[in-house]
Amino acid sequence: MPPPPRHETKALTRQAILHAGRDIFARQGYEQTTIRQIAQAAGVGVGSVHLHFDNKLNLLAAVLLEGLEPRIAEGINAAQAPLPLAEQLQRLFRPLFVFYAEQPELSRVLLKEGLFLQGGWKERFDRQIQAFLEEVGKVLLQGQQTRQWRSDIPIEGATQTLFALYLATLIGALREGGELTRFETLFATLLLPWIAAHRRP
Repeated sequence: MPPPPRHETKALTRQAILHAGRDIFARQGYEQTTIRQIAQAAGVGVGSVHLHFDNKLNLLAAVLLEGLEPRIAEGINAAQAPLPLAEQLQRLFRPLFVFYAEQPELSRVLLKEGLFLQGGWKERFDRQIQAFLEEVGKVLLQGQQTRQWRSDIPIEGATQTLFALYLATLIGALREGGELTRFETLFATLLLPWIAAHRRP
């Protein structure tokens, strides 16, 4: 049987490194993890880890961004249904909370270290956040158009406020254990009064 094409082998190696990094970061934390440990767990050489990700922080960034991207798409799709504004926003954010709740130990590491990304990964993270905020803005605009929400509130400022509520939810829920119900309950506690305060009279 012929060996797999080189591009397939490269992709499999990359996925093995990602999987090993995700597991070891979650168990040991970022600072205690070494490239050598990740390479051994992935069954590859240290040079392969550097070839694919250059350094440990880039590997962590890949774990974060590539894990979140499909969840963001899932939330955007779920929020397309014509629902009350609060439910649309909860559907939009819920897959992100599922991502963090599935791996609370890793999520704490990602949240701590992910704020300090640099270079190309930072740019990619910023683009990811901006694209998500644009979707939040679309939901809020739809809420204004359907007269569920005051039309005199600037969308850009409101999306930034919602992102702050999202970050507060992440920090609070992860401190309290990281179960999905904690994320959902805390987000609803922050979100619903905010929407009520801006509801169209």
